[in-house]
Amino acid sequence: NSFCTLLVAVMPPKKGAPKGKANKQKEDQEFEALLKELNKSTAAKGKSDAQKHKDEPKHVTTAERKAAFRAQQKEKEEAAAKQLESRAQQNKLQEMLRELMKNGGPGAFGSPYLDKPNTEIETGSVTAKAPATVSAGFAAMQGWRRNMEDAHIMSPNFYRGGDQDWHLFSVMDGHGGEVVAQTVKKLLPAILLKSFGSQPPSDGALTSAFAEMDLAIRKKHGEECNSCGTTCVTTLISDQKVVCASVGDSRAVLARKAGTPNDVVPLAFDHKPENDGERDRIVAAGGHVENNRVNGNLAMSRALGDYMYKTVEGKSTTEQLVINVPDVISAERKPGDEFVVVACDGIFDVLTNDALVEAIREEIAAIGATGQRLSTSQLEMIAGNITKKCLAPGGANGPSRPDGTDNMSIVIVQL
Repeated sequence: NSFCTLLVAVMPPKKGAPKGKANKQKEDQEFEALLKELNKSTAAKGKSDAQKHKDEPKHVTTAERKAAFRAQQKEKEEAAAKQLESRAQQNKLQEMLRELMKNGGPGAFGSPYLDKPNTEIETGSVTAKAPATVSAGFAAMQGWRRNMEDAHIMSPNFYRGGDQDWHLFSVMDGHGGEVVAQTVKKLLPAILLKSFGSQPPSDGALTSAFAEMDLAIRKKHGEECNSCGTTCVTTLISDQKVVCASVGDSRAVLARKAGTPNDVVPLAFDHKPENDGERDRIVAAGGHVENNRVNGNLAMSRALGDYMYKTVEGKSTTEQLVINVPDVISAERKPGDEFVVVACDGIFDVLTNDALVEAIREEIAAIGATGQRLSTSQLEMIAGNITKKCLAPGGANGPSRPDGTDNMSIVIVQL
């Protein structure tokens, strides 16, 4: 109101006699005074408006926070829905498998399963030369599968690097045939030695070795391995360290002293197409992920072999649908470390990392050897018992469940 009054006051009168010089000067002074008042009023209004705007962000911020919260909730709901969809797809696949086994029977043409499992267990063991204390037991079972496509490597005192003796243990789980897994078994040790030289195993040396291994398979077998390949989980163990390199969905686990915090240490993680980083690469290379498989077919996003997924023009070897780049994980040895387990997904589809370590400890306790050194025959027996534990029991029409129907290979390395 004061602002309007001042504006009215400065308006000239509608009527009146002509102004003299004195009147003009007086009017100018009054006008200057009015301008000062007007400036004061304008400044006061500006402060009032500024305070008003200063208070407004509080309301805007609250609204923004609510909007951000709603956006976060929506993201969580979408993620949950995606997870449920993934589980539903997996359940659908499992149901399709059950129908296949029920209607066609496991022995029907095209089925990967036998009428009954081959439960013969292959075993083996090794012991490192003194002063090393490493020993290992191995077991493998073909199980319900028509063919055995796994392979393994056990090589104590594999090489000396960085003033340490390193022991090599690997498991390969082939798919589309055994040729790639068996080729890795034959060629990988020499390729690793070439890559390491006299140095301890490093991320770069292991990555180079896997790339060279993949190239060697391609040169040796060519198009024969376009649609077949293998996982590869490779561990190198010294008195001070455990180093693991892996592609695919085979794994390794370090069991530290029972009862200590974090006594189960994962040394490898599954390379699954549905994982965000893997999916992004697959899509960028022109592929897609369907039913958690690369282009609806391959259940892993990293492997040796599988060259039909490694030929996208304009993409490097590390940008293809399926790549040979391993994850490399290292763990320092600690007093009381018990064992390292290296196994394929025929084991890990049934038992989690923790459950597998616990199952081995239960087997050790069952023979009264907790806290004692195990003989190689005991290691073999325990490994064999784990394969029996993981085997799917038979039902009226073959295996009674989808998990536990794969080939099984496991190496238990006593530290």
